[in-house]
Amino acid sequence: MSPQAARGHEHMVEVDAHEVDEPVGEPDRGRPPRRWAAILGIAIPLVVYVVVVLSGATLSSLGISGLREDPADPLGTQWGQAREIRSDEYLTQSSQELAVLATGHSTHSLLARGPDITFQLSSGQLAESLLFAEYNLLRLGPVLPDEQLFSAVRNFSLLLLALTLPPLLRRFGASTPTAWLAFALTVLAPVTLWWSLTPVRLISHASAGCLFLLLAHEQWLRAADKGRTALRRTGALGLAAAGGVLLARFGTCYVPWYITIGTPLVVATGLFLVREAPRRAALVVLGTGAAAGVATLGAAFWQNWPAVEATLNTLYPGQRRETGVVAEAWALFGTPGLYQLQDGALPSVLNQPEITSAYTLCGLWALWLLRRGLPGATPSMRAACWGLALTTGFWALWCTISWGSLGAHIPGVNLVPPGRAAQSVGFGSAMLLAVALARAPRQGRIIALVPAAICAGVTLYGLRDLQGIMPSLPTLAVVVATVTVAALVWLLTVHPRGLPVALACLVLLYPVVRVNPVLIGLGDMRDSESAVLAAEVGDRARAAGKFIATDTTTTSALFVANGAPMITGWQISGPNEGQWRKLDPTGQYEGAWNRGASYLTVAFPPERAPAPVVVSPFPDVIQVQVHPCEFPDSLRLGWIVTSARHRGGCLELERELRWSGQVHYLYAVRAGEGRDADDRQRTGRR
Repeated sequence: MSPQAARGHEHMVEVDAHEVDEPVGEPDRGRPPRRWAAILGIAIPLVVYVVVVLSGATLSSLGISGLREDPADPLGTQWGQAREIRSDEYLTQSSQELAVLATGHSTHSLLARGPDITFQLSSGQLAESLLFAEYNLLRLGPVLPDEQLFSAVRNFSLLLLALTLPPLLRRFGASTPTAWLAFALTVLAPVTLWWSLTPVRLISHASAGCLFLLLAHEQWLRAADKGRTALRRTGALGLAAAGGVLLARFGTCYVPWYITIGTPLVVATGLFLVREAPRRAALVVLGTGAAAGVATLGAAFWQNWPAVEATLNTLYPGQRRETGVVAEAWALFGTPGLYQLQDGALPSVLNQPEITSAYTLCGLWALWLLRRGLPGATPSMRAACWGLALTTGFWALWCTISWGSLGAHIPGVNLVPPGRAAQSVGFGSAMLLAVALARAPRQGRIIALVPAAICAGVTLYGLRDLQGIMPSLPTLAVVVATVTVAALVWLLTVHPRGLPVALACLVLLYPVVRVNPVLIGLGDMRDSESAVLAAEVGDRARAAGKFIATDTTTTSALFVANGAPMITGWQISGPNEGQWRKLDPTGQYEGAWNRGASYLTVAFPPERAPAPVVVSPFPDVIQVQVHPCEFPDSLRLGWIVTSARHRGGCLELERELRWSGQVHYLYAVRAGEGRDADDRQRTGRR
């Protein structure tokens, strides 16, 4: 490329890298964003993040009464109501993160495999430290305050999304206001708040990875016209590699949502780059990112191969395969009526988080705006728009038509339950809307009534269907929600600018503002007497090479959070088959224990039985029924914590502790001495 051509192409890239604030037809369209606006877009999220972290605030439900020593006298400060239904957060993810704070690495049940890949935790291995970079903060627990580190990790995904999604969407053609509207539609979607920000955790790394690839491409092209070309291109390759590593997280955590939420951004980014000229630079960037991502993910899988293999071989979710089916109308378009869930309304099917979704109606709105194309957009912008539209449309079809046996044979796609697609298809719709609102020709006030009527119609359809599973939703609320949707769609279609966007964000806040509490600190999980005791017993167990078992999930969470080596807890990735065979040598209970994503509990019956029994009373619970004195010695059970007194020659009561508002008993298990004495008593009776 000649210097003149390179300079011309560089100018085009710099213009494309900024948003177009004015709609088509305005004389100053193409104006780059004001510098102060760009600075505020970075400074404000950073300042808010620092303030929140220093305060130790999170949206965690760790303050639930079950995780309190005395629920009537809780430690710390909590504003709002903790949600018992969010046990996936406070009993699993949070306790595992607190365990890393306590020990510097993750912990897991003796019967289970490591949780690092599933929970995106770093235990210090090189690949994990790169792949899950922010979780290295938890390993600083021994030297920095736990409350601030926990807050820093929990709020990091919000910061990352705020810093990366708006500039990414601006490169695709969105304006600053519409890009921030997409941010609000993502963060304030009911499915986001009812699932403890899990969608944000996933999409933030997808948006950051895609943005890094675009920045790498821009840096590479600038190198063609400026000095120190090698140095600049090295920096570009570094950005591309970082983007690939961020996108490699697609193979971790909750893969079905990563596929539905992240795919639109990845496809849009790829099409954007390959549509740019010269394509050689785009291919170099994409190739570098792909190589770095595959290498890092492969190394992390190799380091955690027992856990990965266990997950793949589980009956659930490893061997589950799905096909597309027709979703209910409420699952796609009932989102505006979910505000009642905050007040304790219960659906007649599933539960509160399971019926939540994002704003799918944005996709229909965007398609109407795009009916006349994107005049004035660059070819790369159009390619990105096509990428968003096609991938979002595909996932919409996955949950709106029946795919029969065909769907179950599509690799990757068959990992996505249609219900999860219905919950998350609204995220891609919001991104597509951000581009459509900014780039579509200006709509007149009369014409804008058409998309308002379309969105109002599907909202009314979805809310009427929602009333079938939420009878407490009044008809007046259905009417108000429908009219509100119509008014906002009309207003934003006519004026997609700052003030209408701010108004829309305030309205979006109403259905979810009280979903999660604001917790300052860690509740009773660190400073209570029971937490101190759990840490002390954990240290003793670790020194003796022993393990602890409890008969309630809340006491398991307490001991896990304080770093104790456990037999109970969570079997997230999958089972350690060799250890399970010590309880079930013949494998007759494999259907109950060969599962992932499950709570692992022990029930201590008062009487002995010939052999342990393993059951799965609920889809996400594995329960071992065994008398403490009948535990195989090879499992090295050293202590049990029970909610009822037990008798047996192998048990010695050490302490009583109060947790969840009731007394629990800590017994030491004397495997040799106690069991032999009990056996002699039984022999004598015979």
